Formats: sequence, structure tokens, C-alpha cells
Amino acid sequence: MENAHLWYRKVATSALYALMRSKSDLLISLLTTMRARLEAAACVAVAPALYLHWCIDADYHKNPPIRGPNVTAGTSTCVLAAHFCSPTYFIKPSVQHRIREHSPDMYLIDTTSYALIHVEQDLDEKPEYAILSHRWVKHEIIYKTYQQALMNDPNFGKPGSDQEASVRKIRGACTVAKQRSLKYIWIDNCCIDKSSSEELRTALNSMFAWYHEAAICLTYLGDVTYSSSGNGTFSRDEVSGKKGHQPSEWFERGWTLQELLAPRSMQFYDRSWQPMGSRNSLADSVSNITGISRDYLQDRGSEALTFRSASIATRLSWMAGRTTRDVEDIAYSMLGILDVNMVPMYGEGAEAFSRLQETVMTSPHAFDESLFAWRLPVQGKLDCYRTSAVLESGALGLLAPSPDCFRRNMNGEEHEEICIQHKDVMRRLGNGFTKTHQGINFALPLKEMKSRMTGRDKKEISLPLNCWIGGNNVVLELVRDSGGFWRRTQGERLQPKKGAKVGDNKTFGIDQGSALLGQVTVMQPRLRLR
Repeated sequence: MENAHLWYRKVATSALYALMRSKSDLLISLLTTMRARLEAAACVAVAPALYLHWCIDADYHKNPPIRGPNVTAGTSTCVLAAHFCSPTYFIKPSVQHRIREHSPDMYLIDTTSYALIHVEQDLDEKPEYAILSHRWVKHEIIYKTYQQALMNDPNFGKPGSDQEASVRKIRGACTVAKQRSLKYIWIDNCCIDKSSSEELRTALNSMFAWYHEAAICLTYLGDVTYSSSGNGTFSRDEVSGKKGHQPSEWFERGWTLQELLAPRSMQFYDRSWQPMGSRNSLADSVSNITGISRDYLQDRGSEALTFRSASIATRLSWMAGRTTRDVEDIAYSMLGILDVNMVPMYGEGAEAFSRLQETVMTSPHAFDESLFAWRLPVQGKLDCYRTSAVLESGALGLLAPSPDCFRRNMNGEEHEEICIQHKDVMRRLGNGFTKTHQGINFALPLKEMKSRMTGRDKKEISLPLNCWIGGNNVVLELVRDSGGFWRRTQGERLQPKKGAKVGDNKTFGIDQGSALLGQVTVMQPRLRLR
């Protein structure tokens, strides 16, 4: 059963992507619940089997996709979902075959022959492989231009040619991987066919898993010449165009954040493929540059992803100031870091980050309320988008315009790390935070929405969050407009309040249940980039 679980992990992303395309809200809710249970059981990819069998086999209830005690024709979907989490049950071979047909495409480069290998078609199972993290160069070799014969031609990529930097990087990566007894390596520019929208969607949702499953990540800093003295370890070369001790551009890009966090083991190399050290040995330097605690930068032999214990606000703060070629990739590069999946839609612009936050908010396994704990930079400057933001009506909602809003040091103020004190988390009333076409809705006790003196509806309310700065709950201030909707105020400040806490619905110690609850809808303005 353990081997089956490991095999199914290979197809998790593809199946979860298929799930997102489903129109069945009931099915989505069911599989979201299953996915959370399976993650807790450390076998994340078994759940998609149910979905794929559902799609393919019209006689689902007559032929359940799993075999085990008390599973018969007509067994309810919920019971089957629970069985997926138990080692007593296993998935039928016929279903395994159908799932295999839906596995995401993955290509690897043979480190000796430079052949491009299609894993599912050319190999019986996914082998151990290295993976490359790097910055793209101007004349990068891509999937459509990659040719085995050219890579074996010593005259290809010779000094002074357009392809020199790209060829040196690819050949160097293959050589280092081969020296580590790894027959294969994955390099994004060569192994993803970006002309195929379906393959690109699958790759974006699979990327984090591919980096995590690699035997080692080779991080190539093409603008750094390493000095064994250790002074300015990651400083970029002056010939790159910028003088001084500025860190490599690798630390400024959006995609490299997940490439830093996902791998279980990482080694850094300079422009000449000289080894610089491991993520472990260089953790202090990496931490100083990125603001990521060295505790989250340790090499991991296990499956544990310790950085996911950090609050959402903390994880989003690591992306602040980073940039991507396409605006949408600011959001898409955070999928694995936030442990969610979504369908990429290039062309949606900065709305991608709003959609990412909505996806997190509706994913119980991924959500915490620090998602709402952010500040708007003075003058709306958003470094991630290389511009500033204009919000409709100048108002703020609960969702941030950009990861830049999660910086700990902003507007002349620096706050401690936002954390989640799990023992102190209070259950939200009603259905918690939900997305509507008007904004984000949640429930509050009526006693918090009405004046004690007059009994009239308040025009201003405080919203304590289940997240903490320095031991005190973060509190947002909301104001009601003439239409009865609420908007956030004091957006340039993030203020923890001593004694504040998420309220319950008790009167004289008696829980009022759903009675005496009021509904609050916070409008979410659209973001326009200047």
C-alpha cells in the first residue's frame, strides 16, 4: 500500500487540476475534504483516483474504485472517501491504469547523451533526478529549440555565440548531476513546452512537487563569481551592469522563491560552476538576503515542509519586492508555497493575486486569517508589479493588492512576525469567511454590531483576527458605507490590540447558535495598475 501511495503522488497535480475544471460544487467540496485528510495521512495523491474514476466510469456506484471490507456496489461516496485514507483498502488495477493515462507530462534530460526523455512514455517509473534553479538568459534554449545533436556538437554554443551562456549552463548542469551519479536532470526552459497551454497549466501546478521530489536542486548563479574568502558570497559581478555588493538577481525573481523552499537538498554554484556551498552551510547569508528564517532553510531528508508552519502573511512577505516577467506569475509562483492549486489565466493581470487569495480562503487546509493582515504601502507603490496601484474609490477590502503589502518593514514601521497561536484560535461563527460576488462575507454577533447605548447599527466596527503580533491579536477597522457594505480603513497601519479577541455568540454564558448573528460584507475593490 505504501508503494501505491508513493506512485499516486506522481499524478496528484494532474488530477487536482482536473478537479478544478469540474462544475460540481459537491464534488469539489468532497475532494477538498478528502485532500485535507490525505495530507494529514501523508498520502496526498490517493484522492484524485476517485475523481478520475468518477469522470471515466459512468457505472461508478456499481463498480467502486477501491476494494476492501464493507465496500460493495452502492457504497456511498463519503464512505469511499474515508476508505481512501485507510491502509486497509487499495485502489483497483483498472483504476490505476486509467489514472496513469492522465498523468502529467514530465520530461527529463539524460545527463550523458543529452536526450530529452518523456518519463511516462519512455520509462517505467520516475527515476531519481536533479533539478536546476537558475535565471533565464537573453538567448535561452527552450523546448522548441532544444536538440540532442546540437548539445553534443562541440561547436554549438562556442564563445561569442548567442547561445553561449545557455549552452554553458545546460552542459554544466548535466555534468554536475552526472558527477553526483544522477542519470537525469530537469531544466524548466528545456523540459516545458510553453506553446501547449494544457502542458503549461499542468507544469505550473506540478512545479513545486517536481522541485520537492528531486534528489537535489542545483542552483546556478550566472552573475556571481565565488570567492572562497566568503566575503559577499552572493554578490553579483560588476560586469553584470550594477556595481556594489548587490545580491545575485536570482534572489529578486518570483519563481526562485519556491525553488529555494521546495527542494529537500540544494547546492549553489557560481557562473563557472564552482561549488559555493549548500543551503545548509549558507543559510545565514540566504536568510539575511531573503528575510526567511534559517529554520526554514535546512536541508530535509524527510517529506516535511517546515516552512508551511509559518503563517500565510509571513510566507507572502517573502515574495515582497520580487518580480516576474508576467504579472500573473507573482500569484502562480506562490501556489506550492501556499499549498493550493488553481488554473492559470494569462491576461488577467494583477487579478491573479486576488484569485490566489480567494483560493486560499476557500481551502480549509491552507487558510489562516493572517491572509487579511497586511498594510498598503505609502503612495500605493507595489514593487512586485514595478508600478503603483490605484484602488476603486480609494477604498480597501480584506484582500491585498500585492505581496508587497505583507512586508514587515513598511511606512517607517517594522512589526514582529505575524504568527498563528493555534491554542488560542477561536472558531469563526456561521460559515467563516466566504466569497460572494459583492465581496467577502462573515458573521458577527449582533451585540458587536449595535451600539449598547442606542441599539442602533454601528457605522464602525473592529474585526479581531486569529493571528498575533507580539502576543496580541491583529485588529482591522471597518467602516460602513451608505449602501450598507463595509470597507477597511487605516490601511497603512497594522495594529495589534492588547485584550482583543475573536468574539463568541454567548449571552450570559449561553451560546445563541445562529441566532442573534449579523452578516458583514466587505467590498473588494478592483485594482488598477498605473
